[in-house]
Parts: sequence; C-alpha cells; structure tokens
Amino acid sequence: MTTTMKKRAAKHNGIPSRGRWQLVSGLLLGAALLAAGTAWFIWHRGTSSHRDTNEVAILSPPALELDGVDPAVVRAIETARGTVNHSPRSTQAWGHLGKVLLAHDFHLPATTCLAQAERLNPTEVRWPYLQGIGLASADPPDPVVAIQKFQRAVELGGDTPGALRLRLGEALLGQDRLEEAEQEFQRVLQSDPANARAHLGLARLAIRRGDLEESRRQLDRALGDPHAKKASRLLLVEVQQRLGKELSPSEIRAAADLPADPAWPDPFWEDVTRLKTGMKADLARADRLLRQGRVLEALSQFQRTVRDYPDSYYAWLTLGRALVRHRNLKGAEQALNTALKLAPDSAEVQFHLGVALFLQQNYRAAETLFRSATEVKPNFASAHYNLGHCLLHKGDRAGAIEAFRIALRCQADYADAHTMLSQLLAENGQSAEAFAHARLALQFNPADATAKKHVQRLLMQISIPTGP
Repeated sequence: MTTTMKKRAAKHNGIPSRGRWQLVSGLLLGAALLAAGTAWFIWHRGTSSHRDTNEVAILSPPALELDGVDPAVVRAIETARGTVNHSPRSTQAWGHLGKVLLAHDFHLPATTCLAQAERLNPTEVRWPYLQGIGLASADPPDPVVAIQKFQRAVELGGDTPGALRLRLGEALLGQDRLEEAEQEFQRVLQSDPANARAHLGLARLAIRRGDLEESRRQLDRALGDPHAKKASRLLLVEVQQRLGKELSPSEIRAAADLPADPAWPDPFWEDVTRLKTGMKADLARADRLLRQGRVLEALSQFQRTVRDYPDSYYAWLTLGRALVRHRNLKGAEQALNTALKLAPDSAEVQFHLGVALFLQQNYRAAETLFRSATEVKPNFASAHYNLGHCLLHKGDRAGAIEAFRIALRCQADYADAHTMLSQLLAENGQSAEAFAHARLALQFNPADATAKKHVQRLLMQISIPTGP
C-alpha cells in the first residue's frame, strides 16, 4: 500500500495523522489551561482581598477644621487619621476613622471615609449602612442617596439585624414613599411580629394616609416597649385629638413630660456611639448612670469630668446638680459656686445654687440668687416659684402670692404653683379664687393628694354654683 493510501485509510479509520495529533493536543492543553486559570481566578477572588484593594485608588483623609473642638475629640480623630496614613489600603483603618468622625457629628467627612472603606471591602454591610446614617444626618441632609445606601445595606445584610430594614423603612417614610416603607416594616414583622419599632413606623404611615384607627391599632402594639414609650404616647395624643376626643391638659402634659426614649437596639450604631469621647460624652454617660439609680458611679464620672475640664462651667453645674440629688448639699454648694465664678450671668447656675442654699435653710442667700435668675431670664417659672417660697419663709405673704402669680404667667399648667397660690388665697379669705386654682392644680396633676384635700376643704367653706 502506498503512503498516500495509508494516510487515507487512517483518516477513514479515525486515526489522526501527526498534524492532527498536534492540533488536538494543542486544543486540549489550551482547554486545560483555561479551566485552571478560571478556577484560580474564582478561588483568588473568594480568598484574597489584596488584589481588590490594590485596584482602589489611594486617598488622603479629608481635611477638617478642628479649632475649638474638644481636645479629647481632636486626639481621637488625629489618632484615627494617623492609622489611615500609615495603612492607606486598610478597610478597618478607613472604617474606624469614618466611625470616629460620625460619632462626633462630622457627617460628610465621615461618609467620605466610609465610602473608601466600602470601596476596599464592598461586601461589608456596615459601610453603606453608616454612610446612610451620615447622609441622613448631615446639614443639609441627602435623603435620596441615604436611601440608596440603606438599600445597599439591606441587599448585603437582609434581615440581620432588623435595624437595617427598619432604618430603610423610616427613611422611605420620611420621603413619603409609603408603599415601599410599608413593605420594609411588614418584612420585619414577618420574622419579629412584636417589633415595636416596626409597629410605630406603621402607625406613622397610617397617619400619613389618614387612617387614624389603623394608626391607633398599631400604637397599641408599640406602647409597651420602653424604647417607644414617649414617641408612642405623643403620637397617640395626636391620633386621639384628630379623632375628636377631648384630652385634659394633664393627659397631654403627661405624655410630653415623659423622659426621652432610649435609642433602639442597633449593633452597628452602638459600635459608633462607643467611640464618643470628650466632655459631652462623659456627662451623658454620667447622666445615664444617674437615671439608672447608680448614683455613686455617676458622681465618680462627674468628678472625673470636672478634673478633665476644670474651666467648664457646665461640667461643674452638672456635678452640683447631681450632688443636690444625692443630698450632699455642701459639696453641691462648692461645685455650683465654682460654676458661678466661671459663668456669673448663667440663670441656670444661679437657680441651682439657690436650690442648694434653700435646702440648707439659707433662705436669704437663696432669695438673692432666685431674684437674679429671674432678672437674667424673666420667664423662668421655677425661679419665680422658688422665690415665692423664700418670701414665705421671711413672712412676706403678699410678695409670695405675687411670685406664684408670675410663675403661672410664665407657665400656666404649673400645678404646684396653683396649689400654693390656692392655699395662700384661702388663708386670705379669697375662697372663690382659691377654689379655682385648687381645681386647676388637680386638673394639671390629678395625683396631687394635697390638691385633692384642699379642694374638699374649700368645698365645705364656700357654695359652688351647680347650674343656672
């Protein structure tokens, strides 16, 4: 058989010639290399961030104007900036600087840093989420971009934690995107039916739609949560009034006088607030301890603050107020005198020093301070009220009556002032006017046992018309 015939036979029998073997081998090798390269690329993307971070442009931390800023805050910012300058491709360094800035209300510079952290690690949920908070809180705010950042955070984090969807829902509600907001709140309730924040959001949404009964139904689910106590009560007052229910001034006042609601649980935001430093942060921590009944811890924090900020009248004022509550009146007097030297024209300092002296029965000095406080701040109802008590102690009943009247002109629902004025007027034989003030005292403070007894006594002394 000739060579040509052998080649033709081999072709028909499926046996490749030498050239075909080279072609097939090349194709197989290329496919193998392509598969190996693809596998390495996928593995490398999933296990290493170095390649991605090296592709991100190196930035410098944003410039800041720090004149007049608390020195402790400046130190915290400069330390975080130094870490970024040392490790400009570190996600954590940029993120930490962003959180420090956000904690101290440098909102736009914070979002710049957090955006760089997101570019370096685009799968970390906290970076877009905290950018959203910064943009929503900036002056002026940027709610549209903030919503986009919250949406990105939800894409990354889903329902864990619930704060992601709740914050997004609240931002959407703020822009009147009611259907989208409702979807986020309802999604939270699917996994957490008792979530008070979601119910409060739906209550606000229902008011926007004019559905007052639905709003009240949602508020019933939120009222029991300590994080929503004041917000829910105030909103319920609004709903009841719009439904036509007449509320007494005391009911309205009771809602307004509730202490501020604590912050909602939010691990990402709590991570930021832990970075707060400086005098305001120290005093806020001490005040929280005081409200929790941890008096000795609170006083220790207040004392550390005045050591760190000896020239701050406000630090000394808050220490003095805390010592008054602890009934350390001499210590309070010393702290408040220091505050008065630093801020001699402060009506608040004068008032609280007056209280410390009054409780030590130094009525003459207290009277001087309360008068001075009313001169600095003429509508200072509590100062006029306390001045009335000082005047009573020195036997000036007419002056005391006038002081209580002025207190009521400054604050018409001042229940204690109505009670004191009622008692003095009754002793002067002005029973009808005394009864009117006693009733107002009871109206503004239904739990006032003294006012109740006084009303009963006056009813026995005078004849009150019951009808035409």
